[in-house]
Amino acid sequence: IAAALVAAMMCCMSLHAASKSRLESLDTATVRKVFARADRLGAPLDIAPVRAVFAGGELQGWVFLSDEVHPVPAYSGKPIAVLVGLRPDARIAGATIVAHEEPILVIGVSDADLQQFIGQYAGIGATEKVRVGAADREGYRGIDAITGATITVMVLNQSLMRSAQAVTTALGLPLAPGAAAPGAELAAGPAPLAAVV
Repeated sequence: IAAALVAAMMCCMSLHAASKSRLESLDTATVRKVFARADRLGAPLDIAPVRAVFAGGELQGWVFLSDEVHPVPAYSGKPIAVLVGLRPDARIAGATIVAHEEPILVIGVSDADLQQFIGQYAGIGATEKVRVGAADREGYRGIDAITGATITVMVLNQSLMRSAQAVTTALGLPLAPGAAAPGAELAAGPAPLAAVV
């Protein structure tokens, strides 16, 4: 288990170095799609390609892009970029697709259909076993599929859940009572300037 934890952290760290600019370019308007009350973002962390999310100075969780943590080529041959919000209790706050090159519109599947599919992840634990179409399968959390987009939704599921698991491991989630949250020190803001006498 320790080796898997180290591997997940190394993966996150190496991806962080290569993808910092996309993560840095996130704005609060985009982040509000997964954390509705977000009013400020922390800087990208060194331990994982994530940014802390704050509302009124209080840590809400972290955001990351699934294709920067665990890229899985979709039907188009390219990964789908999903912005994922992760709460301190290791549950997904929300997810939204921010970019894809899937040829799904040709077969009648809309971007709204994809967003509705991805919306099913809100509240799911990052370490849960999630399967598309496994509603009655013991030991799995089932989510509904999209007719005509089987490969796309299976790739979305794999990329989102594996990236959430890697980030959860890197951040040490869920946090133990009293444990410091990675990036939470940014909530205090800059220290006030001392008066010069």
